[in-house]
Amino acid sequence: MSVIRKLQLSPHIFTKMSKLQFLYFPSKYNQDGLSLLPHGLQSFPVELRYVAWMHYPLKSLPKNFSAKNIVMFDLSCSQVEKLWDGVQNLMNLKELKVSGSENLKELPDLSKATNLEVLDINICPRLTSVSPSILSLKRLSIAYCSLTKITSKNHLPSLSFLNLESCKKLREFSVTSENMIELDLSSTRVNSLPSSFGRQSKLKILRLRDSGINSLPSSFKNLTRLQYLTVYKSRELCTLTELPLSLKTLDATDCTSLKTVLFPSIAQQFKENRKEVLFWNCLKLDEHSLKAIGLNAHINVMRFAYQHLSAPDENYDDYDRTYESYQVKYVYPGGIVPEWMEYKTTKDYIIIDLSSSPHSSQLGFIFSFVISGPMVKAIMGYRFTFYITVSDDEDENKKDSIDIYMSDSIVWVASDHVCVIYDQRCSRYLNSRVKNQTRFKIKVEAMAAAVAHQRGVGLKGFGVSPINTSAYHNFRKHINTTAYHNFIQEMNIPADHSFIQKIKATADHSLIQQMEVPDPLYFIPMLPIFLFISFFLLRGRLCFRHKFFYVNSCYTAGLLSDYTNSNKLH
Repeated sequence: MSVIRKLQLSPHIFTKMSKLQFLYFPSKYNQDGLSLLPHGLQSFPVELRYVAWMHYPLKSLPKNFSAKNIVMFDLSCSQVEKLWDGVQNLMNLKELKVSGSENLKELPDLSKATNLEVLDINICPRLTSVSPSILSLKRLSIAYCSLTKITSKNHLPSLSFLNLESCKKLREFSVTSENMIELDLSSTRVNSLPSSFGRQSKLKILRLRDSGINSLPSSFKNLTRLQYLTVYKSRELCTLTELPLSLKTLDATDCTSLKTVLFPSIAQQFKENRKEVLFWNCLKLDEHSLKAIGLNAHINVMRFAYQHLSAPDENYDDYDRTYESYQVKYVYPGGIVPEWMEYKTTKDYIIIDLSSSPHSSQLGFIFSFVISGPMVKAIMGYRFTFYITVSDDEDENKKDSIDIYMSDSIVWVASDHVCVIYDQRCSRYLNSRVKNQTRFKIKVEAMAAAVAHQRGVGLKGFGVSPINTSAYHNFRKHINTTAYHNFIQEMNIPADHSFIQKIKATADHSLIQQMEVPDPLYFIPMLPIFLFISFFLLRGRLCFRHKFFYVNSCYTAGLLSDYTNSNKLH
């Protein structure tokens, strides 16, 4: 039936086709109204196993319809309002597709479909509820429907993929699964996740784009395999809780209500594996959060650069398509090049002089660009290109260039932003240049391309920070020292106190390096002080600051002030 013109079928068309097992109507055929079956349909062959009838024109199936032998049933883009009543024996059913059926109001009970593998019910705008039985599937996509809630009292054993994108009326969500790998709640009105959400130890991808989410549960950090999280345009999100160390990509672009971002201890941040962190247009971030993001960027970019100093040489022929695999990047609001960048300028060029630096066979280069905003809105996301021209300081005719690409879904830039990036290809090129020339000039020009249009991007400055093995280890030592001083300030203990001297004399310095609470024995010299404080606490006359008991997060309150005053690492 690959060629059908103005065909009309009798309602008894299948009555004598008792052995028919395969029924196919081509997907391009879509007659208006009931022109194909003007008098309805009385029956389907009982032996049917494979049915593909896209644009099925009737509101329902025949009353005596039996699905006991059906393996694949495709009624995509049909006019059907419901499939069948009651519970049927569906042991043979493996695929059920009704996506694009705009009039579908309900699904049948599928509890007997124990072998069902594929259920496609996307784009059914009148579908408001589904049976909990479908949650036993491994993969489930219910995108662009009108569900108001989807819940389960149990922690599911099988579900690994759940797509609820653009279920714009969905507000109540409480589904978790021990095998969940990917979950999409984009463009829903779900404002919170279940407290047990962190039990999903296999979850790798979580999409909350344009959602109503306003906070993440405290158990979120227990998602130890999570690699990708987007809360893009989640404009009700105010606080971003501590995230798993496994996370590689975080997109918080256009989270316009976001004020607070929490991080783990310094020692834990050195265990992270961040590759892309975006806070475009998060202009309400408080000062401590911005400093904490800057520190987190410093740690992760330095760590990535250090890990790739000795990476094998590559030809980078596929760089235009796969450049993100060679990069680590952070973007956050700000108008100043980070203080820790060794070379920084407000001009479009800078002189790099490594003549006095110890020779290193492997040298990396971290860049920071301050993008000037606002920028004109684009229809699609921008792709930024930073054109880096390297020339002889004394003879500018001796020059060549290399590009750094940065692609984002951002369609406009509301204000100035800082971009910190390490690009492996660019670093390899500059490293080869340094071997023959220790003093050179770097000039930077930025462009932004959106679809077919390209425009210049204003830069308020940029910075370059060379890194080698020695610089990385000095950086870690500097961070630990900074943490130590702020820890002491938080406790209000005199620097000459015996407790401090004991810490200084401790060989492993575990308190400082790990940012954990010290061994209880260290507190013995301070026992009289603790007893004195406890006495007044019991009398209600002293309010001891809670920060003492929360050492791991002390950097968010004070650690970063000393950190930002350091501007060179050698």
